[in-house]
Amino acid sequence: MSTQSEGPVGDADHLIPWVPRISSRLTHISYREDRQVIYVRFHNGTEWQYEGCTLQEWEAFCGADSLGRHIHTDLNTYPNRPFIKARERAPRPQPPPPKDTKDGRVPPRPSLEERARVAGSVPESDRVGS
Repeated sequence: MSTQSEGPVGDADHLIPWVPRISSRLTHISYREDRQVIYVRFHNGTEWQYEGCTLQEWEAFCGADSLGRHIHTDLNTYPNRPFIKARERAPRPQPPPPKDTKDGRVPPRPSLEERARVAGSVPESDRVGS
């Protein structure tokens, strides 16, 4: 197996290299022993991960006569899913910025009494005994 790498796999804290491994289905493979995850890159560019794989499973995969057959018969029995790089993940939604006043300060939230006075009554959910 070649040790040349083509782009990292993993997250920003734990990058490991792809290892070129040409087969009828795959172009690259990789393994993170600390997370017990085997990564594969298919010819169409899809990257997949197989979780809970021991070092022995990784070695068996690397030594398999057919990587595609090994994926089908062995790796597909492990939890697996598409691998999404951290930079491709959708950003977490951020709360909307507070509405500023003309002087740039955030106005304080009105009290329950003030909201009731402005609305003309106490909201149903805030009434005592309801």
